[in-house]
Amino acid sequence: MEAGTIDVLASDHAPKAKKIDDPFFEAPFGSPSAETMLTVVYDEGVNTGRVHPSRLVRLLSQNPAKIFGLYPRKGAIEVGSDADLVLFDPHEVWTIRRENQHSGAGYTLYEGRKCLGRPILTMQRGRVIVEGGEIKGKPGEAQFLSTRISKVTC
Repeated sequence: MEAGTIDVLASDHAPKAKKIDDPFFEAPFGSPSAETMLTVVYDEGVNTGRVHPSRLVRLLSQNPAKIFGLYPRKGAIEVGSDADLVLFDPHEVWTIRRENQHSGAGYTLYEGRKCLGRPILTMQRGRVIVEGGEIKGKPGEAQFLSTRISKVTC
């Protein structure tokens, strides 16, 4: 990641309920991972010295916004941008647990994983939507953003 061969880190967040008796080849793709992605990537990347924090920001926010033609409205902290922000405590030690997740899946791939670093506040367009692990936003507050084809190089 730090070498620049990877431009984006993304999740195939798919909060489907786990069914043990489903046939293997009919299982849905993806996993419930959007909520834990920043923590796990920070813990494995920044905390191990593999990725600089500023590179992680580019991989998770700035570069995806550029690729989808949404930059600088998204992926930037500057006048005129949407103020989609995450406040992250790099010193908080915590354990990922299913019961603390908000996805409809009812499980997490990282059950029981101890991590160093945790999002403590999330803002969408300047409004607090998650604080201290509690959802503050309401369904329907998101907006569809039309985009254009991008020819950007990250």
